[in-house]
Amino acid sequence: GMQNSKVSVHVYNTRSQQTQTMQTGTETDIYLPRLQFTPWENQLCIQRLNRFQNQLDYLLANPETGTSSLLLNEQSKTYIDITDDLIFLGNSGFIRSSENSGYNHIYHYSKTGTLIKALTSGTFDVTQLITFDKSQNTLYFQAARKTSTEREVYRVHLDGSGLTSLTAQAGTHSFEFLSGNRFYIHTYSNANTPPKYSLFDIKGRFIRDLETNAGLLNKMKGLKLSTKTFITFKNAGGVTLHAWMIKPPDFDSTKRYP
Repeated sequence: GMQNSKVSVHVYNTRSQQTQTMQTGTETDIYLPRLQFTPWENQLCIQRLNRFQNQLDYLLANPETGTSSLLLNEQSKTYIDITDDLIFLGNSGFIRSSENSGYNHIYHYSKTGTLIKALTSGTFDVTQLITFDKSQNTLYFQAARKTSTEREVYRVHLDGSGLTSLTAQAGTHSFEFLSGNRFYIHTYSNANTPPKYSLFDIKGRFIRDLETNAGLLNKMKGLKLSTKTFITFKNAGGVTLHAWMIKPPDFDSTKRYP
């Protein structure tokens, strides 16, 4: 029954040692879930979400004066999920993800918030924007494109061409880019294998393994654990659901189990 907290944004100038309050509108019953400085001069991006969480505004605020303007607005009949999928590209605008199509996909906008192009589409979800390589004009992202139980890494050019899968093995893949996108750490695991960390260069050439977790994997084998197996089934409404099953170590197919 307590009142909701009132939130505000303030920018501190290290030279003048003065604090400026950013304008976020007259409505105070809101969320301010993300803040991000842009590469555009004197522009701080403030994400403003209403209490019902079905309207998201991107505001551009001037850190020196506090004045703000609306860059982009998204509305939903249900709710809007807040993520960190926002990359500013300088004069080329910015990239963000949105579920407005029913699936989470990537969209390229101009500096004024005008939609330029959808970079991905289809019946799958993009799960993370990883990085944008300016030198190659290429975006790297993670998605559940093959199946909802796996995660792959892809790249696509800013014009939407050249969509390429960078991972093949079934399981969960993630990239962490280093040193100005010259290298990346590839993390791989699946339901029965602990994470493995490997170093690659930007062209995908293997350099070395950083951690294979071989000791843990051998210990797991020594415990004779049953592996997870994945299955699909349909519920009473005919919807296909994903599930996994672990059978007893001494499983006997001729017996009945709880």
